[in-house]
Amino acid sequence: MLSDYLNIPYLAETFGFEIGLMTYIIGILMTFPMGFLMSFVPFGFCKHLSAASLGAYLLHFTLGDQWLHILFTSAASYAMICFLPRPVTKIVIPVFAMAYCSYAHIIRQMNNVEYDFACAQMMLTIKLYSLAWNLWDGEQIQTIKKDNWTRATINNKPFAVYKTPSLIEFFGYCLNFSTCLIGPVYEFATYKRICDGDFVMAYYNKFGAYPSRTKHVLFPLLTAAFFAAHYLYFTNDYCLIKDGVLNVGGKSLIYLLIAFSVFKAKFYFAWKAMEAANNIWYAGFEGLDKDGKIIGWDHTNNIDIWAIETAPNLKMFSRSWNKKTSNWLNRYVFQRHKGNPLIVYSVSAIWHGFYPGYYIAFLSAAFCSLCERIGRERVSPLFGKNNIIYRLFCIVMMHCLISYNLLSFILLTWENAFEALKSQYFWGHIGLLVFYVVCPMVLKKNKNS
Repeated sequence: MLSDYLNIPYLAETFGFEIGLMTYIIGILMTFPMGFLMSFVPFGFCKHLSAASLGAYLLHFTLGDQWLHILFTSAASYAMICFLPRPVTKIVIPVFAMAYCSYAHIIRQMNNVEYDFACAQMMLTIKLYSLAWNLWDGEQIQTIKKDNWTRATINNKPFAVYKTPSLIEFFGYCLNFSTCLIGPVYEFATYKRICDGDFVMAYYNKFGAYPSRTKHVLFPLLTAAFFAAHYLYFTNDYCLIKDGVLNVGGKSLIYLLIAFSVFKAKFYFAWKAMEAANNIWYAGFEGLDKDGKIIGWDHTNNIDIWAIETAPNLKMFSRSWNKKTSNWLNRYVFQRHKGNPLIVYSVSAIWHGFYPGYYIAFLSAAFCSLCERIGRERVSPLFGKNNIIYRLFCIVMMHCLISYNLLSFILLTWENAFEALKSQYFWGHIGLLVFYVVCPMVLKKNKNS
């Protein structure tokens, strides 16, 4: 085991990280040589077997014996897929996956640790939840007339799975080394086509060579390195909790904005690093369109940094942040429950965990969305679509509000979240409330907005 040759406590102390975080970072970095090896493995059975084997090793290295939770959840779900009818599995597997994910979060909170198997369990939950519906869609497409398909089945036909995956395919998907720790999670149908070589071989058969992966590895890798440096440089001076003590009181909005940039940098690093690791073995390559042109490398793109940093509203921000999770919530929760926002928000909240800070942030974000809708209907029409000054104002306000709102998300506990918001005099909530009440009284709704 690699951990026998690495002094992880020493590395953690050197970089000022928790041991759990240091282990996770090493795990992320290990996916690069694994991806390089994976690029030489033959397509088909060997590819699936390698994905599962490397993933099992990586999970054991990163999580220790806790990786058995991932193995158990996967095995139990596969048994359900094999022995239960599809109308049952589309309900039972998502409930089982969400319940086990909740158990992981409860264990995490009871032990008061940040880096355990909960994050990997969250990734697995998305996979199992999605696959259960993909199998249902496959059965519907094969057994009933097209006129009777649900809209969700029609929308998600490209991801439908028509037969039970083999044992190796299933565990290759669940344990896949390049998605098991922090994503990006793509559907089983996509994973299978990647490992079977469908996307890459279509290019090879047309051009006689594999597609160039250089810039699709180097650019996200350099981006990850930049944000890792940003995190290391600013994290000690701009942290919300220092030496176990809340460090928000008396801090300016500029301080919060920089602290929020440090928070984002951690995710930018992780997701961009994993994008690069996936692209080493062509997992991101989407194949060719009907005209023989490359579609793109978006299978493994989990974040649009430019769109986030220039987002003028919460809708654009949320669509660009953790895109694969947004796809899951849209395709397998929102569309499957007739667009019921209560179910979507409930599933999203439970999937994230049970810290009170999460729920304060989610409820605040929901209220912010209501205010945004009022703004689009009553304020935006006054400035037109191409007003640069108004757009810049919206971008600045958006980042200020998100930095304020995510205080509770980052600080987790009710006590810390309340004290942090109190130290800011609740300016975000008060401002939104005033806007929500006053704006409809002062400005009329534009019918064309």
